[in-house]
Amino acid sequence: MPNAEKLHLRILWNGMDVLGIEVKSTRPPAYRLLSGKSPEDAVKLVPLLFSVCGKAQQAAALATVSAAQGRDMQQLEKFERAVLCEAMQEYLWKLLLDWPKLLGLPQLETQFIRWHAALNVISTDKGNAEDLLAEMHQVLLGMTAKEWQQLDTHDRLLECIKDKQGLLAPIILALEFSESRLAA
Repeated sequence: MPNAEKLHLRILWNGMDVLGIEVKSTRPPAYRLLSGKSPEDAVKLVPLLFSVCGKAQQAAALATVSAAQGRDMQQLEKFERAVLCEAMQEYLWKLLLDWPKLLGLPQLETQFIRWHAALNVISTDKGNAEDLLAEMHQVLLGMTAKEWQQLDTHDRLLECIKDKQGLLAPIILALEFSESRLAA
C-alpha cells in the first residue's frame, strides 16, 4: 500500500497568488476507530490517535462528551494545566530544536529534554510551575521576567541579549542578522 496513511497537500498558485488548496488524505478517519466505543473509552483513546497535541485533543473530546451528556464541565479544569504545559512543550521544541537547526546553530536538546520532563510533572499538578518559569526566563533570556517586561525597544532588546547571553541569544542575534541581510 504505497499511499497508506499519507496526507497530500496541493497548493494552486498562479506565480503570484495562492488560488486554492487541495487536501487529500488516505488516513483512516478517526471516527471509525471510535465507533462503537463507550464515551469514556473514546475519550481515553483520542490522545493516542493524535501525535500532536494529544492532551488538547483529549480535552476537546471530553468537552464534547460532557456537552452531549449534559454534564457539568468541571472536570475539564484538570485538563487546562495539561493543555498549557503541552503548548509550552511545543513552543520549546520550536525554540530549542527547530530554530537553531534552521539557523545553523547547535540544537539545545539537553535543555529541551529536561524542561519537557518538568512540564510533564507540572501537567499533573505536581512540581513547581513558578520555579520552572523563573528558570526558563533566566536560562533562555539571561534575565528575569521583570527585566524582560521592562524592555521597551528593539535596540534595548538587542543590547540586553548581547550582554546577558541566555540560551536564546545566538538565535535572536542570528534572526537579527538574517533580517538585516534580507532588508539590504
